[in-house]
Amino acid sequence: MTFLLGSFRTLSRRLAQTSAACAALLFVTVVAAQCPFRLGGLETAIGTSDGLLFARIAQAIAPTALTNATGASLPVEEIQAVVAGNIARLDINDNGAFDVDDAALIVRYLLGFRGDGLISGSTGASARRKSGKDIQNYIDGGCIPVRYTVSGVIAGLAGGGLELQLNRSTVLSIPANAGSFMFPLLFLPSDSYEVRVRNQPSGLQCTLTNGRGTVGEANVTDIKINCVPPTFTVGGTISGLTNAGLVLRNNGGSPTPIAVNATQFTMPGSFLAGTSYSVTVSTQPAGLTCSVSNGGGTFGAANVTNVQINCVVSGYTVGGTIENLSSAAGLILQNNGGPDIPIPARATNFSLPGTFFPDSPYNITIKSQPLGRTCAISNASGTVGLANVTNVRLACCGNAGLRLPSGGRTQVGYSGTCDSGCSGACSSFGVDCCSEQLLYAGVCTNVGAQNLAICDCTCQ
Repeated sequence: MTFLLGSFRTLSRRLAQTSAACAALLFVTVVAAQCPFRLGGLETAIGTSDGLLFARIAQAIAPTALTNATGASLPVEEIQAVVAGNIARLDINDNGAFDVDDAALIVRYLLGFRGDGLISGSTGASARRKSGKDIQNYIDGGCIPVRYTVSGVIAGLAGGGLELQLNRSTVLSIPANAGSFMFPLLFLPSDSYEVRVRNQPSGLQCTLTNGRGTVGEANVTDIKINCVPPTFTVGGTISGLTNAGLVLRNNGGSPTPIAVNATQFTMPGSFLAGTSYSVTVSTQPAGLTCSVSNGGGTFGAANVTNVQINCVVSGYTVGGTIENLSSAAGLILQNNGGPDIPIPARATNFSLPGTFFPDSPYNITIKSQPLGRTCAISNASGTVGLANVTNVRLACCGNAGLRLPSGGRTQVGYSGTCDSGCSGACSSFGVDCCSEQLLYAGVCTNVGAQNLAICDCTCQ
């Protein structure tokens, strides 16, 4: 457009010098539809008068020289006010501002240029209205910028009360069961927009997608609003959870492990209003007992956040396994020299009564051996840590201390008859080969009036 700016200067110098014939040629008058091109107050817009005024304004010519040799009848202040009041319409090439490129296009239009001659090969680097045809149509149409709407679709709006807000100002109330919406405002290309939910409808939760953007060369139609009944979560606070292992459940559902030292929790899943919840402890953490307060109820119209989990130290257990005690009774243990702890016949494991806090010492001893058996103890003493003690071992064997070698044999009285068989008689009477790798074999025979079980120790 540099050549056009030069032509403005040449044009203003020649106006005072040209002959009447030339002046008649230059002063081509064109009625410019409804565009605000009549700056000078003349009956019609003229390229060498109104066009020159536009050129000088675009070049920021001093107000005192603005109207020189233009024939303008309006004061400078009124001319400037007309331009300021129509600045958007005067953006002929749609580059976002009124500038010398727009002024050049106005002059050429008022001088009678049309089509490609109107733009003379250029409309400015940032112009969005580039072709001569588009510019001519724009001016012929009254310089009315094309404006676009902002709209979208709605799903699931079964109730009333939904309100949308555009650019944090214009509020649009949406009726129940509406499937679409459109704001009454019109936007120019490059205008930004932001739609948000200002007020939720009764009993529904509406979410919005594609709510922000910049208007292009078409109406905005891709905003989507989806309304569903709201769902809520259940959770609360935790105190005293110093050990790992706590597991919670809601309504008996999937286990939810809780991290050690957690102070808050939220159960997985979301729930409709009116449904019930019941938070329970599924697994206690080691050495702690956790209780639940406010664990059950019915969801209202908000998340449940008042469930309380309180954990206190409960201590750990001390115990272990028992091997080959069989039917022998009379085994009595003690811990730290304390009260007697009787162990029943045929027991395969034991746990000391009570619980033990961390750093508590224990020392388990055998006060009385079982009848006809001899038991030895291992891992009997130590200090309780942060877990149950389960590795104490009691191993028992023998018939009054009798140990049979492989292939050895003894016999015991048997109260049954031979006809009923005597399998198990040997172990029942406490005969033990004292090895997990050896097999008991009982054979029933009659010796006088007494039934005897002949017990063999045979390698497997």
